[in-house]
Amino acid sequence: MNETEKKKVYIFPTKSVRRIGAYLADFLLMLIVGVLLLESLVLQIYRPLIGYYSMLDESSLISQKEVDLCYDNKILFYDSNEKYSFSKNLETTGDKYVSYLVGANNDSANDVFNTFFVNIRKYDKKYLNDLYLSYGADYFDSTSYKNDGYYPLKETYIDQFKHKFISGDEMSESAKTQYSEFISNVFLKIYSEIVSDIKTNNLYNENKTTSFLTYENRIKEINSSINNMYVYGSLISFMLSTFILYFFVPFIDKKGRTISFIILKIERIRLDNYEYLNHRLVFSTYLISLLTNAVGLMFIPLMSVEFATLFSFTLLVIISIVSLLFVLIDLIVLLSNSLKRGISEFLTHSLVVDALTMDNYYKEIENARE
Repeated sequence: MNETEKKKVYIFPTKSVRRIGAYLADFLLMLIVGVLLLESLVLQIYRPLIGYYSMLDESSLISQKEVDLCYDNKILFYDSNEKYSFSKNLETTGDKYVSYLVGANNDSANDVFNTFFVNIRKYDKKYLNDLYLSYGADYFDSTSYKNDGYYPLKETYIDQFKHKFISGDEMSESAKTQYSEFISNVFLKIYSEIVSDIKTNNLYNENKTTSFLTYENRIKEINSSINNMYVYGSLISFMLSTFILYFFVPFIDKKGRTISFIILKIERIRLDNYEYLNHRLVFSTYLISLLTNAVGLMFIPLMSVEFATLFSFTLLVIISIVSLLFVLIDLIVLLSNSLKRGISEFLTHSLVVDALTMDNYYKEIENARE
């Protein structure tokens, strides 16, 4: 009886923490391989196929043409060394606008809000006065009107701001602060109304031959093609990386193990005969790995685009969310049964055990044969 008991080997599942660790290790490795494949192989082939660099050049040129529309309509100004730098153009335009308000120049063309809302859009002057009060009630005097029919800047601010436009003079520190706040809280916010209006109602050049929305639609087409490149390129990279790590490696390993299983010394065996998975079952576990590892799909283009841009790839985000839900369900299944079997083990009728357990099992099998 004692001899028989000595030969008994109890098969226990590996600990849950090792299972989870193996998943995380393989997942991280998949993500790294997927990113490297995308950058070093897939995009290198994909970009020339769609004319990626030509698209970037065209997009840059169209962006300049959009700014040209603003120049041509005299709602944006630039100095000689800052053409097509929209942020610097806004600074220049803001300075010209304020210089007109304080009487440092009498060129009404510097009043870009009158040019756009009244001359181009044909709104009445009350519309613009209402905008002044909406964004700058503290700065404009609503009890009087200038000769052009608009509320004037309050004398307090005229006295502070005019020094900016006098050669050899400069504003006081407090005036500089007030000026910066006026530009941020009034000028830029009213200018944002211009930008919104253009995106909604379009803006044409003088000859009505080109328009902002024509340019914008072409940029959207280009961006869509580039986004599709990252989406489909990421899918291809993901499929390649999972195939290598979850099918090719287990296929050539006699025990059907992934890299993390090899490192952590755990194995997957069949419950009916304690044998390692055959190639058909290895392929089944590979298919399931596609679902469990797609969580990281949306992060594969991380090296090519900004982090926030990743969330604009709708297809990748949806697949990743669905995969995350599957992983959570799989984790619940794993933790809720005594044999620590996940969905993959239930579908393949298998069990994940420590390598030491199987070594002892086969050792006893050999001893029994002697």
